[in-house]
Amino acid sequence: MNKFGGWLAGVFAAILATIIGGYAVWYFTRPPSTTIFEGMVYAASSAVPKAMVSLELMGSGANGGTFHNVTNENGSYRFDFTGLPETASATLRVVAAGFRASEPKLLSNPLGPDTHLDFPLTPVIVTQSPGAGQAPHPPVVEHKPQYVRKTLQEATQVRLKP
Repeated sequence: MNKFGGWLAGVFAAILATIIGGYAVWYFTRPPSTTIFEGMVYAASSAVPKAMVSLELMGSGANGGTFHNVTNENGSYRFDFTGLPETASATLRVVAAGFRASEPKLLSNPLGPDTHLDFPLTPVIVTQSPGAGQAPHPPVVEHKPQYVRKTLQEATQVRLKP
C-alpha cells in the first residue's frame, strides 16, 4: 500500500504541475484583449454615410488622443482597440454634412469588451416660407434602419502600448 500511495502522489504531482505550467504559459503569452466600439449613424429611416465618428480616450494608460472612423454606406462605424487599460474612459462624437452634430456620449470605466452605440442625427433644415400653391414639407416618420456591422478591414484599428 505504501508503494501505491507514493505512486499516486507522484501522478497527482505530475498532473498538478502540468496544469499549473500550462496556465502559466497561457497567462504570460496570451494576446492583449480587444475592445470594440461600434454602431451606426442614421437620420429618420436612412443610414448616414460619410459621417465622421470621433472617439477620444481619457484616463491613465490610455495614451490619450482622438481617433476617427468614417461611416460606410450603411452608416456603420467601428473602432478596435488592443491593449486598452481598464482605467480608460471614452467620449464619442459624430458630425456629418447637412446634420447637427450629435451630443457627445461619455463612456466611463470600466469599458466593456463590446460597446454598441447608435447616433440619430437631425438634419439642418433651411426654412423657407412656402410660396403660393406649395405645401409645407410633411414630418418625417422615423424608424431606425437595420444595422449592418462594419468589417474588420473597415475598422479603425489601434494597438496601445502598455
